[in-house]
Amino acid sequence: MTPKKSNTMKWQLFITIYFLTSCFLAAQVSDYTYGSKSVSSDNKYGQLIMEMPFGAKLYRNHYIKAQELLDTIKSLYKGKAIFMDFWATWCSPCIQAMPNTKRLYIETKNLPIEFIYLCTDYRTSMDNWITKISILQQPGIHIFVEDAIIIEMWKSFPVGGGFPSYIYIDSNGQFEPDAVPLNESTTAERLSGLIKK
Repeated sequence: MTPKKSNTMKWQLFITIYFLTSCFLAAQVSDYTYGSKSVSSDNKYGQLIMEMPFGAKLYRNHYIKAQELLDTIKSLYKGKAIFMDFWATWCSPCIQAMPNTKRLYIETKNLPIEFIYLCTDYRTSMDNWITKISILQQPGIHIFVEDAIIIEMWKSFPVGGGFPSYIYIDSNGQFEPDAVPLNESTTAERLSGLIKK
């Protein structure tokens, strides 16, 4: 076999594997979105887009000001802690960190804490956002937010901005700086300790 023929066969194999992988992922997303409850009504965070069978509720933000969205989130969960994850569909560190926050969600299910994921609309689409959540099977409240509102919210918290960013708000509605670091050192035990403070 000549080197040229060998390279051609490698490319054909690569394209076949890529095609089959794409089909497989598309089928998985289709299964999740088919099994999800599609809704289009206005709700507390904005428009409820759908509920997914693994415990995710997806909303399209309708607030014009960041403070309105933040006040709504705090008022809905009075007496509960809030773990907020600012992320983007194109952010590799965000995607890599999702299994850790999913684990935290599962391990703290019986504690008074809510997980809220705020995804920027910058350089992405709502379809891409839905697909990412479906593939990751990430439970929690997911809100698709205009980038200007994300930037405005970052100004409320001294976290420096950037993706991912994590915010912890205690059960009294107070922000606790550095409570949830950007790595796997945030454990269920750590969150439990913060909640019981």
